[in-house]
Amino acid sequence: MKILLAAAALALVAAAPAADPLQSKLIADAKLFPPSTLSFTRNVTMTQSGGGKTEKSVRVDRWDGKQWTLVSVDGKPPSADEAAKFRKEAAGRPVPGYYRLAGFLNAPASRSTDAQGNTVLKIAKLPSGSVDMAGDRSDKFGGEAIVATAGPTTYVKQLRLSAREPFRLMVVAKIDRFDIVNDYTLGKSGRPVVVRSVQEYAGSRPGESGTVRNEVAYSYDG
Repeated sequence: MKILLAAAALALVAAAPAADPLQSKLIADAKLFPPSTLSFTRNVTMTQSGGGKTEKSVRVDRWDGKQWTLVSVDGKPPSADEAAKFRKEAAGRPVPGYYRLAGFLNAPASRSTDAQGNTVLKIAKLPSGSVDMAGDRSDKFGGEAIVATAGPTTYVKQLRLSAREPFRLMVVAKIDRFDIVNDYTLGKSGRPVVVRSVQEYAGSRPGESGTVRNEVAYSYDG
C-alpha cells in the first residue's frame, strides 16, 4: 500500500535566533553535534494498513559518520536493487540526530511546565523549510520540546511534532493526521543522542486510504 510518502524529509533551516535564553542555549548546544561525529545502527519497522490488510517490513541500516549502508531487509541481506534504491533515497534526506533540534527549535516558542514538572517549549508553527513533503509543509506543523533540566546537562529529552490540521499533497492526496515523537537520552560520552523515533500518519487518495507507522530504534558505537 503506497498511498503516502514513506517518510517526511525534515530539513534544517536558518531562522531568526530564538529570544528565550533556554531555547537559545538548546539550539547552540545542538549545533555542537553534527552527524559526522557519530556512527549508529538503525532498526526501522514500517507497518502499513489499508484496504483490509496490513503489511510489515523491517530494515536495518547503518551510518558510519560519512555514509549509509543498508544492512538487511526483513532479516536477509539486501538485493542489489534494494541497496541501490536505499542509497538513492538516503542521499536526499538529512541524517537523523540531536543536531537537528537546532532547526526545529529556531522559531518563536512559549514556555510552560507540565504535570511532571518538565519545562516545555511549544512552537505553534515550525520554521519555513523544516518539513519537506513534496514541497514545504512547515506551516502545517507545530511542535513541543520536553526539556530535562534537573540533572547536570540540560537537553531536550523528547520532541513532538504534529500536523496542525489535515492538508493536501499534490492536490489528489490528503493527510488527515501526522505525528512524530523523537526520544533522546544522554549517551555514554555524556552527549545527547536520539534513541527512538515514531512516525505515524493517516491519509488517502482517490480509491485508497490507510495508515503508516514507522518506528526506529537507534544503537550507538560509543
